[in-house]
Amino acid sequence: MEDYLEGASPEEILLRYPTLNLEKIHATILYYLAKKEEVEAYLGRVRQLDEEAEQEQLRNRSPFVVELRERFAKVSQELLEKKRKSTKPADVP
Repeated sequence: MEDYLEGASPEEILLRYPTLNLEKIHATILYYLAKKEEVEAYLGRVRQLDEEAEQEQLRNRSPFVVELRERFAKVSQELLEKKRKSTKPADVP
């Protein structure tokens, strides 16, 4: 629904989500328009739950995610240093 609410046409939505078809897209839009208050309330609850889950993950990061981020940072730093060395001008005698 967010794509539609942001101004996307059904055809644009189809291009973004090729597993859908126009019939389903139109049906979803019609349902939304017919039950706007209910759908908006539902979407609000889903957004709230998403936000709460994200905050919980930030407060209680799993050891796996912490390790993965540390490894990623280390490899990124190594690649950056390697790139700097390879683009450093050679000393000319």
